[in-house]
Amino acid sequence: RDDNNTLDIVAHEYAHLVTETSAGLVYKKEQGALNESFSDIFGVACYEFNFGITNTIWLNGYDRTDVTNPNLHLVYRDLSNPKNYDQPDTYLGTNWYSTTGGYGDDNWGVHTNSGVQNYMFYLLVSGKDGVNENGWPYSVTGIGFNDARRIAYLALTAYLTNNSQYIDARNAWVQAARTIFGSCSNQAIQTGKAWEAVGLPSPASYNVVGNYTTTSNIQVNGTANLATPSPMTIQSGAQYSIGAKAVHMLPGFKAFSGSYFHAYI
Repeated sequence: RDDNNTLDIVAHEYAHLVTETSAGLVYKKEQGALNESFSDIFGVACYEFNFGITNTIWLNGYDRTDVTNPNLHLVYRDLSNPKNYDQPDTYLGTNWYSTTGGYGDDNWGVHTNSGVQNYMFYLLVSGKDGVNENGWPYSVTGIGFNDARRIAYLALTAYLTNNSQYIDARNAWVQAARTIFGSCSNQAIQTGKAWEAVGLPSPASYNVVGNYTTTSNIQVNGTANLATPSPMTIQSGAQYSIGAKAVHMLPGFKAFSGSYFHAYI
């Protein structure tokens, strides 16, 4: 009853061949969700390359219509709002299909959990301010299709392997952005912000209560929410907006009971 011979769908299927001959992401669980997501991403990217940005560009399969009713668009997924089609837009959030336990439907939800990376790509291209399901405010400035698809391709073909998980994908995208555009480039910064917006990496807390009389290094990747102003410096060359590999707690820093340290890249 429908025609799947549309540009984004055909490009989606060809992209599976690229994945198969590069990262080789296993078609199940998180690996399979990433596999599906890269196909969605390149499907949309090919559509934009040929037709430009349209009002329906983020609707995967929009041009697939019912042969008995050409006005009925048989959309598969919405990259700009995955929840419209029962997908998650946050890692482990609402609509996330559990990848633990016995055999799951659709290889443990490969066509469901793909929504997380899909939404990240939408944010990276278009930009958006908001608050995710974890309660984290985010502000992503879009870098456009051309730069975002270059990062996607290098991440897939150079930095992922067959059993890569979502956290590996996050690291691969950031590394790809740094490789192409530079470590402190806007593209690398926005890539990190886009991934944080969809909940990756997951939050981590560290107990740093105490009075510091000597320089102390906590080897994490992140920014700090502090109970009181302190003489804190960020590692040389790092950008506060994306965190640093080491946050140096200098003499005079105080953290009281109930304080917490939130780390992310």
